[in-house]
Amino acid sequence: MEHRWSQRRPIACRVWFTYPKSGRRAEGMARNISLGGIFIETGPDIPPVNALIELSFSFDSGGDTIHSHVLGQVVHTTPEGAGIMFCDLGVQHVRTMREAIYGAEKRAARV
Repeated sequence: MEHRWSQRRPIACRVWFTYPKSGRRAEGMARNISLGGIFIETGPDIPPVNALIELSFSFDSGGDTIHSHVLGQVVHTTPEGAGIMFCDLGVQHVRTMREAIYGAEKRAARV
């Protein structure tokens, strides 16, 4: 059952993630993103369900580069990677992410 409160959008960007307790770092590629989270293709280095991880990633949106550093929790895994739910996003971060993820199609609709 889906519990997502915003639509996913395809994305392709490198994501670095760190396990706060151990400091161990790994990286993967983002497959899709929404205001609630991100799916990361991790290869064999899949974090366990319920793990808290720190995420760092950047992506282009309408000519701007959006940089994000957020805390996330692994909510599901597949053989390809992990679905991460963002935790404790501030209001400004949500606004920036909403404009970056969904703003391009709103701008295109106005033209």
